[in-house]
Amino acid sequence: MLKVNVIGIGPGNPDLLTGEARQAIAESTILAGDKRMVGQFGSGKKVCPTIKLAELAEVAANADAEKDVLGILVSGDVGFFSLAKTIAGKLPQCEVKRYCGISSLVYFASRLQMSWLGRCEDYQHAWKAAESGFCCFAI
Repeated sequence: MLKVNVIGIGPGNPDLLTGEARQAIAESTILAGDKRMVGQFGSGKKVCPTIKLAELAEVAANADAEKDVLGILVSGDVGFFSLAKTIAGKLPQCEVKRYCGISSLVYFASRLQMSWLGRCEDYQHAWKAAESGFCCFAI
């Protein structure tokens, strides 16, 4: 059975990877995901720049379950508006494990130098900043 690592890369900065995500990328022999993501993390690996389910399933089907580990890179958190939801249960004959990245909420609060616990009113300035084009996810 092919091992598949679904790896959240957080906001995309390699310095912000979790230790588990970094290790999962290191053990993956094949990396798939958005072109920007695999370009940043795919050095020395077979790279498949795609986020299309049919193409990911084909990559998995053609991989050698004895030698390969497929790493699928997803942005942000693996469970919040993520490609991970799209592929969940749709890669037959694969053992899928998720590795979280830093969530956008935690990163956003960190960049604004504020706690993310509290009243919604406390965050109105954050949303106004986001609406005006401020992007806290820039690398």
